Amino acid sequence: MPSLNALASELAATNLLLTQLTTRVANGETANVAAFKAITEHLVMDDAAIAKLMAIVTPPVIPPPPPVDPQVQWRAGMETGNLSEWEAQNNSGSAVSIAVQAAAEGIPARTPWVMKQSVTSVGGTRMYVYSAINNIYRIGSPLYYSFWAYFPQVTTLGAGGFFNLLQIQSQGPTAMDPVWILGLHPSAFTLRLEWWGNLQMAGPHAGESGGIAYDQAVPIPVGRWTFIEVMVTPREDFSGAVKVWQDGALLFDLSSVKTKYPENLVPAGTQSFMISKNAYGQGIIQLPHAHYIDDCTISLGRVPQ
Repeated sequence: MPSLNALASELAATNLLLTQLTTRVANGETANVAAFKAITEHLVMDDAAIAKLMAIVTPPVIPPPPPVDPQVQWRAGMETGNLSEWEAQNNSGSAVSIAVQAAAEGIPARTPWVMKQSVTSVGGTRMYVYSAINNIYRIGSPLYYSFWAYFPQVTTLGAGGFFNLLQIQSQGPTAMDPVWILGLHPSAFTLRLEWWGNLQMAGPHAGESGGIAYDQAVPIPVGRWTFIEVMVTPREDFSGAVKVWQDGALLFDLSSVKTKYPENLVPAGTQSFMISKNAYGQGIIQLPHAHYIDDCTISLGRVPQ
């Protein structure tokens, strides 16, 4: 490949020849067709050589990376074709979470890969991420947990049945307990928010104890993606809060509640808090159950739908 200086000299010589030919034509002389053709071919060659050289010396234009939202602490889109973005999976009974292609499942695709959480008869599959939330939770900062969900059919429950989609868990005196549970109403196929009945602390409000279920009337869409957001303000006294939105509509808005056990129950440096994305139930009437999850996010504020 000739150097840029050599090409410049060659182009200057060509321009001189072209100037001489132009002068001859202007003086009424008959241009030599062969000479004109040679000069034209020479120009084309020079242009091609310069284009090649410029492609080498000019760096390619690389688009800048997308902006990073400082509020987002973690995100899982499953576009790796697996569940490697998560830190743990815990299964019991006949339940499992796997990465699948939406097209292969016959469901509308928000993105090509999604997470399928299924229960064949009874049991639970629980997906965890720890590192993005534990320190934030211990200092009391509000956390937002959001995800897109697709339900191909209505899920109802028999007598004594339950089904939960998400658990806000806290380390208690003897175990990591679910404190708040986002689940399903047994017959209406709406979201239900519950304060777990077996906690070793009073609540959720001052003067209350035992399990409490909160219901609302907005149905869960069937056969289309719906956006669910959960906000929790971590407090071991009655100054915490829990909010839940579905497709931007605020369904639950609880304040002056507990959301965790006392921090002194947890040794420093160990896990004090978890949020699990579940398919966990018993007494499920429509079996096997499966729902799909996409773009699960943990952030310090609400993220756009």
